This record gives sequence, C-alpha cells and structure tokens, in this order.
Amino acid sequence: MSVINAPSINGVTDKTVTVGDSIDYMAGVTAADGKGEELTSSVEVDSSAVKTDTAGTYQATYKVTDKYGLTGNATSNVTVNEPAKEETVNNTDSGESSKNDSGKNNSGSSYKKKNKKNNSSGSTNSESTSSGTNSAGNTSGGSTSNGGSSSSSSNPKAGVAETLYDGSISNGITAEEKAHIDGIVSKWLSGGCSQDAAEDEAINYLGNRGYTINGSGGVKNTLIAIPNGVTYTLDNRGYKNALYYYGRITTDGSMAGDDRIGYEIYFTVQ
Repeated sequence: MSVINAPSINGVTDKTVTVGDSIDYMAGVTAADGKGEELTSSVEVDSSAVKTDTAGTYQATYKVTDKYGLTGNATSNVTVNEPAKEETVNNTDSGESSKNDSGKNNSGSSYKKKNKKNNSSGSTNSESTSSGTNSAGNTSGGSTSNGGSSSSSSNPKAGVAETLYDGSISNGITAEEKAHIDGIVSKWLSGGCSQDAAEDEAINYLGNRGYTINGSGGVKNTLIAIPNGVTYTLDNRGYKNALYYYGRITTDGSMAGDDRIGYEIYFTVQ
C-alpha cells in the first residue's frame, strides 16, 4: 500500500505594506500534490481579515485540495503600516534645485529612499544642464547664458502652446507590469490617489514580483525654463536605467526672457 502525502503550498511569505496598497497574494506562490503534480491554480486565498485601509497586523490563509480530498494549508502574516513621511529635498537658500540620487532636478519635489540596489539610475539629458533661477523666479531645467533676459535671437516658439512629450518608458519589467504601473500613474494624475500612495503602490507591486527598488519620485506641474533652441524629449529627460518612468512637458506660450516656461510632470520607480 502506497501512502499519498497531502499537497504542499510553497512560496508563501509574510508581507509588509502601507495603508492603501494593493496586495498580490499569489506572487511567487506554487502548490503541488503529494506526487508532485501542479496544483497552483487550485490554491484558495482567504484575505477577508486583512484591512489594507487600517494599520495593523492581519493573517491571510491559503488552502489547496488535491483529487484525493487531501488538503494543504499555509498562512501569511500581513503588516499594514501608516504611510511614511516624505523626505523633501529643496535647497531654497542656495537658489539651486536639489538633486536626488539619480541626478534628476527636483525643484521642490520629494524623493523617497527605499532599499538600495547595485545598479544606479541617472538622468541622461542630451544637453548639458545646470540649475539656475530665471527672471520669473522659476528654476531652470537647463543652462542659460542670459540670466533670464532676452538674447540677441528671439525664440521662434514664443507664444506657442504645445506638448513636448507625454508617455512612459520602462527597463527590465514586462509589458504587463508596465501597463499596471501606467494605471497607477493615471489614477494619480486624475486625482484618484496621492503621490505618496501612488509611489507606495507601485513600489510594493514591483517589490512583490522580486524587483529590488532603489527609490521613487514624482512631481506634478513644476515650472521649468526651456532655453531657446533646446529640445526636450521623453528619451533625453527620462531616467534611462529606471524600472519605470512617466513624463510630460507642456507649454502655454509664456516666456521668461528668451526662455519658454514649461510645466513638467514625472513619476519614476528605480
């Protein structure tokens, strides 16, 4: 007489999230019966006791039943934390935009440091940039030689309203994962969640899939000066090594000297 072992559930781990985050309970989880036959699709997860809108410690349970009626069980402890305060970097005394670890200008925006990883991302703007303050008091995203005053050649884009770019890029994540982060960004842009909540949701989504997160950041409609003759694109403004980057720059025709005034939005997970 052969003994049939009960099925087993593997890969169940304890989880730590922030209030408002979504949880993928099946990330990395597999199941098999006593003979090694695949049962992952039969795993049932009961997360009814988990309240992601309230800080606390909860339990989610896993159960799988094989064709012989034998069951396997597992438990995940879920810790829901209050949102962490953002670390805001803004060197107002020096008149210069501060930079986060990846080198992108963050004029008054926040940068949240997460778990370190070996590869570092960096801004790859094609033009040489340096922070500065134009005559309107706005931080410039590129170097200007006129200090905000009109130059000898007028800007042909003066008075022109346009969208320079609007889109997202990714590196090392799947198209499905990129589409999921696009949805989080869309919710943030429409006012459906705060920037902090959007960053945390994106970080935990990718973290639960095994990615190591170095940091995240974002800003809505910060003013930048676009020097005459400089072209900004998604490729030369985005973090080339980021797992995910969304960016948009628009203008309404306003000018500061010979520079155009732009409105920049970006969201990144690195």
